Amino acid sequence: MNRLPSFYDYLPRSSSSSIYLHDCDPDEVSKVITELKNGKSSDIPIHIVKQSSNIISPLLSVLYNECMRDGVFPDDLKTGRISPIYKKDNEELLENYRPVSTLAVFGKIFVKIIYRRLYNFFQSQNTLYENQYGFRKNHSTNHALNFSVNYVESCLKKKQHVLGIFIDLSKAFDTVPHQELLSKLENYGIRGNANNLISSYLSDRFQYVSVLGEDSEKLPVVYGVPQGSCLGPLLFIIYINDISRTTELGKFVLFADDTNIFVADNCKKRVYEKANRILHLVHLYMKCNLLHINIKKCCYIHFEPSRPNAESNSSEGEDENVLALNSTVIKRVNEAKFLGVIIDEKLKWTAHVKALNAKLKCETGKLCRIRNIVPKDHYKELYHTLFESHLGYGISVWGGISNNKLEPLFVTQKKCVRIMFGDKEAYLNKMCTSARTRTRANQKLSQDFYEKEHTKPLFNLNNLLTVHNLYKYTCLCEMFKIIKLAYPNSLLSLFHRSPRRPDYFITPSPSSSFIYKSSHMWNSCRKPANGTSFSSSTNFVKNKLKKSLLDLQSCHRTEEWSDLNFDINELSF
Repeated sequence: MNRLPSFYDYLPRSSSSSIYLHDCDPDEVSKVITELKNGKSSDIPIHIVKQSSNIISPLLSVLYNECMRDGVFPDDLKTGRISPIYKKDNEELLENYRPVSTLAVFGKIFVKIIYRRLYNFFQSQNTLYENQYGFRKNHSTNHALNFSVNYVESCLKKKQHVLGIFIDLSKAFDTVPHQELLSKLENYGIRGNANNLISSYLSDRFQYVSVLGEDSEKLPVVYGVPQGSCLGPLLFIIYINDISRTTELGKFVLFADDTNIFVADNCKKRVYEKANRILHLVHLYMKCNLLHINIKKCCYIHFEPSRPNAESNSSEGEDENVLALNSTVIKRVNEAKFLGVIIDEKLKWTAHVKALNAKLKCETGKLCRIRNIVPKDHYKELYHTLFESHLGYGISVWGGISNNKLEPLFVTQKKCVRIMFGDKEAYLNKMCTSARTRTRANQKLSQDFYEKEHTKPLFNLNNLLTVHNLYKYTCLCEMFKIIKLAYPNSLLSLFHRSPRRPDYFITPSPSSSFIYKSSHMWNSCRKPANGTSFSSSTNFVKNKLKKSLLDLQSCHRTEEWSDLNFDINELSF
């Protein structure tokens, strides 16, 4: 009988470097205080701390430096207040509430100071797994999605079968054992006072629940990383950092506790065998690291090549093509929610566009109901917060589809713009007036009544980008930041500069992927005479690009939309 591996078996070779916690100064403390968000404290209101920052920063810096030298985190700063926030479904079931933790304000400041030192050390040692996109500077869900989709598409072009396995962990942040975490930190170079400080931070913690003005008794927190601060997620991604060392048979894409694995092979039978081997190894990893997989929420998608070769299309063993985790079969689906975006087995994005359009219609209804009770100065802020935030999420991944497929979203966007920035009452009257009502009232309506208000002037007057141009703006901005900041490395390596013209890129074979679209758009609209280059500041490029896209939207000076308003070849920045 094979023994269960130890969590030590997955760790890389111990780091030869050790962290040094250098002292903080009043300026650093003051800067951290200015970054705090109001209302995110369990004791002293943050706006009061901000107002007294100049007075308390020198005193706090002395206190924090003493704590770092002694490796001690003050006990009074370890108590968390839990507020249950309702999510959905039955309000009487505890599982339908999300526990939100808030901590003492001076503890939050100290934690941010510790976080900066730990994160900078991990970056300097290249410790963090390349495809971990969660809670890292210059990494986002968009990067994780674009890398994954690009990997799947590149495998499909090679006539390979690809299995995308989406694993869900139950209460991952709450089950981390402290001693194993400290051992892993020591292996990565967090030793001496730094390790003692993290040990002190994790131990003797308490929390209580506050609801409807009543507080529960305080109970100890024995497991898990503290939530409500930036240090908790960093400690978790370090704890799970070695999961990629379980096997090299597949590609791991992580976003904190969201674990996704992509397996590819020329043969359908072999790709399932590979995937089952990976799942067995991942199960052993989770077991010895005391992490629990929620098998009910796990699923996988089989991405099949459009023109499989003879080996790929073999039907031998077709009935055995199932995935199982610890003898439990994982369900196969045609589409799945992957980091907030619905990905389908054909990468057509039809399901995502349909679901997104339904969401946008719902948000438009909300805006319609509250518009008349909100000052006009806040209309744009509401539009960006309640509508465009949903429209723009992950758009660099799915927005490369044809204009015809984007049309339902554009129709809904125009409806929202008419309601928020146009003649709302006239528009709603057009929508609700029926022939029966007009006959009863003996109405005689002119042709003007049936014509909807033109939205092009409304977009231009309020500096709003259409869904087509929002896609271009997001792609080019993301590409610019990746090249300029050289992060994340996994996406940076996919862009290939021209050896003769360094500011241009060699485009891969045409597709709707982010890598091809952004490279092609950059080459098409890039004008060296304009002075835009990768040495320019990010804000300069973003402002210049948005202005150019708004000019493109208003070109030809007619109120009607035309294809030229969205044509990348017409853009210059």
